[in-house]
Parts: sequence; structure tokens; C-alpha cells
Amino acid sequence: MALEGNLETFYLSSLFQLLSNDKKTGKLRITHDDDVVTVHFCEGTIVSATSTDNEKHLGYLLRSEGVIGSIELEKTLQIAKNRKERLGKVLVDECFISKDELDRFVRMQVENILYTLFHWIQGKFRFEECAVSATDEADTQFETMELILEASRRVDEMSVLEKQIPARNQVLRYTADAASANRQTTLNHQENAVLRLVNGINTIKEIIYQSGYDEFTVVKALYTLLSAGIIDVQEKIDLSLTADQAQSAAADPSLKISQGKIVPDVSGQQQKKRPPVNETLEVELGEGPRTRTRFFSIALGIIVLCSIAAGAFFLYKKGSLQDLIRTTFTPPAVPQQTAVKPAEEIKQPEKTLPEVQSLQDKNAFFFLNLPAGFAHQETSGPRKSKITASYKARVTVSIEAQRWFGQWNAEDEMYKKIGGFQDGKSDRTWASIESHGLITMGGGQGYKITAAETINASLCMTHFYTLVGHQKIISIQITCENCRQEPTGPLFSKIDETIKKSLLIYP
Repeated sequence: MALEGNLETFYLSSLFQLLSNDKKTGKLRITHDDDVVTVHFCEGTIVSATSTDNEKHLGYLLRSEGVIGSIELEKTLQIAKNRKERLGKVLVDECFISKDELDRFVRMQVENILYTLFHWIQGKFRFEECAVSATDEADTQFETMELILEASRRVDEMSVLEKQIPARNQVLRYTADAASANRQTTLNHQENAVLRLVNGINTIKEIIYQSGYDEFTVVKALYTLLSAGIIDVQEKIDLSLTADQAQSAAADPSLKISQGKIVPDVSGQQQKKRPPVNETLEVELGEGPRTRTRFFSIALGIIVLCSIAAGAFFLYKKGSLQDLIRTTFTPPAVPQQTAVKPAEEIKQPEKTLPEVQSLQDKNAFFFLNLPAGFAHQETSGPRKSKITASYKARVTVSIEAQRWFGQWNAEDEMYKKIGGFQDGKSDRTWASIESHGLITMGGGQGYKITAAETINASLCMTHFYTLVGHQKIISIQITCENCRQEPTGPLFSKIDETIKKSLLIYP
């Protein structure tokens, strides 16, 4: 039996209850725009659910839960695609996660998919009775009525929260007081995970998608962050013109556009007017010098040619010209060569390059090791050191160090750095902040920020380290232009690990 209809006339809760009471076994397919969810029933009990981009959603959930990082997620997704295997199996095989942990997160993912369904008010569904095979069944089972009750509660609470949340197409960013507001607010794990996706670029809709959580969980977390003053709506400058302004600018050439406003063009008023000139007189005055110049050039050429001809005739009479021609074109005699036994080749010992190269600035502010194979340039002054190391694999490491005598609050400085990416004035407003956190390294305390962007389908990553120790501030920036390609990606990770192990801030 096939059951199909529209969510506008048949509520999802009623549909689930019907399938549960009749103890149906089969697949329920629900479609809304480009999203497709398939729910598997076994004798009226929900045993699993999958959605569009199911593997990516599981990966986002694992990233939000801190099981896997962004770079590892990209790699494992590619491995799963190449092997044509499930992401979970690849993560277990690569020892990122145990089988028991995977089952727990799969259950979380299925819950998120099901709870998200109840927020759909439009869409089409179709249920087909069929045997649910062992591969379709998961180690998860949900009591249908309990699921309906919890989903209904979330829908009611969501209707209240949505009045306090900006529209889904709005972009959020950190506030100027984000650091102090964050210290005064105790955030749970999910709220911190959602906060990491706020970067001044992602819309609320994108944050919900990339979190891996269900819509209710993300909206509730955003409500907490907005209420605490940690984030707010990203302000946008509208440079578009109204139709009336555009027509005015087109009708009057003396007006020009400046930052979305029409202002009079005064540039022409500052130019001095050229006095009128008689064109006929100008041509006549210019014709005389040009004619004289052309005449002298022709005469000079004739004189040079005559001199060359006279010299050649004189040499011919003396016989010198024939000797010169004979000397020039007579091939030299080739001496007879005797066979020489080639000398025995001497095997040179193979040169082994060191795995790492050490860097120390002229002011002796810091020391670190980097993988070998880079070219570096140092521009250091009496109070500030700067070294830039570049690899042919398009990976760059920049280190700056200087004296520091002020107070240091790593968390405040970290949020200022993130805010600087998003203030619209920085040249790094592109940076999508993937993670940030406080660290202790090399004898100093500070923070690390991971940022990313995609240029021409190439993943570009940047790691920012800033530490203060022994009255010195050290800033390290590692950038790779294409982290998905060999050898750029592995080299980027190797540099990061080498710096973490070797950095030393001199006392």
C-alpha cells in the first residue's frame, strides 16, 4: 500500500501516529524544496532516518562535538567518497572514533533529523510498505509517541524564540564586548559550538546547516548568545542607488556617484580653461620643424653610406678585403684526436638534507624549527624582529616578535583579533573562523585562531598564533594557498606540529 499527500493538509504528527498505530513497516519519504528525508519504520517503530547530504551532516555534528577537526573532516569525506564507504566506517577505520561512540552520534544525528522534520509546514510525503533490510536498520529505535510529544514541545518553544531571532538570511558577528560578555555567561557545549560558526560571513541558515544540530537547538543557542551580548547582527553598508537617483545621475553629467550618494562633479571646475588657438596657425607652425628634421636625417644617412662604400673600395685596392674574407670563411683544420679511455667515475656520497631547519632572529627573541626546504628573509630592527619563510609548495610562515611591557589578557586579545577580521576595514574580512582557543606554548600564554577561505575551489587555510612570555610578544602566521593538494596540505600540518614542539621564547 502506498500512502502519499501534502504536509499542508496532513500533519506530520498525525502521519507518524497513524503509521505507529497500524504497526507499519516500510519507508516514509518526505520532500521539502531540495531537502529529502527518508524515515524507516519497523512494525510502527522508527529505526533510522537519513537526509540529503547525510554524510556531511554527520561530519558537521562530529566537528561540533569536538571529535574531528575541519581539515580531518575534509580528508575523511574525500576518503569515504573514493572508497564508496560510509563516513562512520572510515572514521572508525582511521581510529578517529570507536564503534560505540559512533553509534551514539548516529543516534544523535537521527534525532536531529526527526526533530527538524516537525518544523516543516510544507512538503510532500510518500510511504511505501516494504521489508526493512538489515542494512537499513540502525542500532537506534525511537518510541514514536515519545518523539511526537518532545517534537511538539520544541515547536511550541520555537514559536516564541523565533520572535527574538533575526531572519535566516541575516549575518551575525562578535560584539565589541564579546570577551567580557563571554566571561560573565556560562555557555554549554552546544552554545560554544554554535558560537564558533559565527564569523561575520555565515548567515543564520548556514550556521544551522553547518552545526549538524537540529534547528531548535541552534536557534536556542543563538538566542542565548544574542541575549548575553556576545554576538549581534552584522551591519551592512548599502551602496545601491534608488531609481530616482540613477535617473538624475544619467540626466546631469555634472553629477557623479560617491558611496551610494549623488554629488556634483567639481573636478572640471578645477581645470584651467585652455585659450582658443587658431588651428591653421598651429599646423603651419608645427610643419616647419618637422620638415627640417626629416631633411637632416636623410642627408646624414646618405653621408654614412658614402663613407662605408669609399672605405670598402680603398680596402679592395689594397687587397686587404680579400684577405679578410678568406680569413673569415676558411674553416679551421680539425686536429686528429686520439681515443682516450674515459676515467673511472668517482661516486660522490649522497647528500642527506636535514629534516628540519632552525630559525632564530637577530635579537634573540625566539627560536623554532621548521621542516627543511624553505627560503627565508629577515627584516629585523633593534626592537622588532620579523622573519618570513616560504616553501615552493605555496606555504608561508611569518614570525614577528617585539618587546611587551603592558598587561596581557589572551581572551580579550583573541576576540579583538576576530573582531578585526569582521569590521569591514580589514583586508581579511574573508576569513571564515573555524576554531579559536587559548593556549600555552613555548614559555608564553596566548591564543590560536584557525581561519579558512575557498578561492577558485581551492581550500586556503591560515593559523594565527599570538603568545606573550618573558616580556616579549610573538605572532606566528602559517598560510597555505591550496590545502587539498599534495604536498601543500601535509606540509601545512607538519609545519604546525613542528612549531608547537619547538617554539621557545627566550627569557
